Amino acid sequence: LQQELLDSRISAAQTEASKLALEQQIKALDLSAAVARQFISILVKQQRLKLNQQAAVQAKDVVNAISKRANAGKSSNIEVQLAKAELTRRELAVEDVEHELIANQYQLASLWSKPGTAYQLSGDLLNAPSEPSVEQQLTLLKQNPRLQQFTNAQRIAQSQIELARIEAKPQWQFTTGVRRYEASDDFGFVAGVTIPWGGKDRNAGTITALKAQQNVLANEQAGLMQALNAQLYVLLTEMAHSQHVIETVRNNIVPTLEAALSEAMSAFDKGQLNYIQYSSVRAELLSAQTQLLEAFESLHLQHIEIQRLTGTAIAQ
Repeated sequence: LQQELLDSRISAAQTEASKLALEQQIKALDLSAAVARQFISILVKQQRLKLNQQAAVQAKDVVNAISKRANAGKSSNIEVQLAKAELTRRELAVEDVEHELIANQYQLASLWSKPGTAYQLSGDLLNAPSEPSVEQQLTLLKQNPRLQQFTNAQRIAQSQIELARIEAKPQWQFTTGVRRYEASDDFGFVAGVTIPWGGKDRNAGTITALKAQQNVLANEQAGLMQALNAQLYVLLTEMAHSQHVIETVRNNIVPTLEAALSEAMSAFDKGQLNYIQYSSVRAELLSAQTQLLEAFESLHLQHIEIQRLTGTAIAQ
């Protein structure tokens, strides 16, 4: 007779338990995104280290060249000192990135519960992820576990409503026992049943409150969906911009500055350019290479956040 009540309680408990699976999924996505961001940060610093090391080597070559020219009376001692100061700055930049790289590697190892472990990471920062489809990503956005939490919470409220309705129904009560009759010194089996009437509205207040909670959850879910939708659209737009920056800098700006540096180097060797002019061309190329590196970093980070928002597997 109480099977309906038992089934309803089991269903409510199972729905409550599903909250844990969603919370676990959210934490897993957040942790995966954190690991991916650290991994990208390490790849970026590895590339930045190469750029700074290359710049330091070039600065050292310039110091040697200007020193020879100064000894020959073709350059002033001021240019020699400026070149040495530039070399020192480049060497410091190399040391800075080396320290940052060590710190990032330790942080990544800590996320893998093995702090201090020296992992050999393999990855190509310049392998850019393809631009995702806007429509496809908006569809995947509905898989966001935070949205599913609201849906699940509404299901929990519905289960609680059904349970309250069933519990509000009058339950039959049965009694059994053995009775001894003093007069005849006999024993007899007795049974009874109680059939209650009325009382169906005793959980009305609880049911009304749960229905109101469902409405609140539905509104909060709609608000979160709009916020996530806007955030996703912004990320997709920024990702498209990052790809445009990468194409422009890599295909136009860097080749142009490399050609300019080659000509400047030749003119500098011939004494047609002074140190300041030659150094400015090298600085422009290094700035463009750094800008390209930052664009790749932004692209990967935007891609990671899109994957986290849509609740899809995070892969780099």
